[in-house]
Amino acid sequence: MELLLPQEVEVHYIIPTIRKYFAHYLNQNGMNQTEISKIFGITKSAVSQYFSKKRGNKITFQKDFVKEIEIATKQITDKYTFMYQMQKLLLKLKNDYSICTIHEQINPNLNNCNPELVGCHFRKTK
Repeated sequence: MELLLPQEVEVHYIIPTIRKYFAHYLNQNGMNQTEISKIFGITKSAVSQYFSKKRGNKITFQKDFVKEIEIATKQITDKYTFMYQMQKLLLKLKNDYSICTIHEQINPNLNNCNPELVGCHFRKTK
């Protein structure tokens, strides 16, 4: 497999998987697929693919991160709160280096990758 940049991992793997969980939890909380599609800015058929497991199933998250997605979903009421919660979750994956574990799921030959050298971490230095 070719080497993927951390941003490609986010776009092709992480964001669809987070969307899948968001769609599931929003639906559990009473929102229909049309409403979800408007919030996500995607078609209703794309949302349907999250429910039929055709999208968002290429990677797995740790159970504690899935719980954070569930909690974040409770804050989503429109496209802006959706974007905010998505950005918050993506930043968390970078800050705690979980993105490295996910990247290694996709590119197994990336063992011992150094996020500081690659530049995919966002820890503040003093």
